Amino acid sequence: MMNDELFNKSPLIKKHFGKCALCGKECELTFEHIPPKSSGNMQSVKPVSLESYLKKGNRLPWDLKGVKYINLQKGMGLYSLCSDCNSFTGAKYGDSYIKDIKALNQIFEESLPQDTNAIELEIYPLRFFKQICSHFCSINPGLEIASFVLDEESKIFDKSKYRMQMYFTQNRIIRFNSFSAFGNIKTGRLDIISEITAYPVGFQLISNPQKELPYVGFDITSFSDCSYNDKRRVVFPLIIKEVNTIMGNDYRSKEEIIAQIEKSEAFKKENNNGIL
Repeated sequence: MMNDELFNKSPLIKKHFGKCALCGKECELTFEHIPPKSSGNMQSVKPVSLESYLKKGNRLPWDLKGVKYINLQKGMGLYSLCSDCNSFTGAKYGDSYIKDIKALNQIFEESLPQDTNAIELEIYPLRFFKQICSHFCSINPGLEIASFVLDEESKIFDKSKYRMQMYFTQNRIIRFNSFSAFGNIKTGRLDIISEITAYPVGFQLISNPQKELPYVGFDITSFSDCSYNDKRRVVFPLIIKEVNTIMGNDYRSKEEIIAQIEKSEAFKKENNNGIL
């Protein structure tokens, strides 16, 4: 699932001559799997259009029958990187990231204690972080953190401009959205967020974060302070979010969604009765 800006771009469905999302070189672009192919993203997927999704009427959000989609045989991703950058990120970060995701998969599927509130895993934090940043560059071409990704030893990540949040999910939906604005009418808060979610993890890249405000999941921005060869045992808080819709920043349970739909329908019916 993805928003219209990504869905309507030709890099989603075929090779084309364009600008690499990392180095900016004009060239024939290669397919960047998001998430990496060997992390489980190798089967046929059917990304749906946000516009078509919103036109589907009063059906429940997870009922996608009749919704416009594109059939991607090789897994979810975009034609977004030159061959050099694709090879570079795969060798420098992708292989390590895939091992981490496979380990998390195994924990979730085989050995997650019911009473646990955290997961411990030995990883290379900077490699993990830069792989995620690379994906965000692919879905947000021109992102200034590209230079940080292209230098494996760089720790220059502007924390005043960007913040990376992580969470876990047990839903099998792959969802990614380029930067979008999310407003809260009650608080007046406006957040600019890009999101990538694929079982068992999800990430939010927040533009111009506000330090005093909480965000979804837990903050992993400090991973950028590590060196390339630093290997550490990291404790991940077990914060699990539901992903049941295409809409970014939406983590409602199916029960909450159904209750809100019923409440909305009751309000409309009451209003109509009052008018009549």
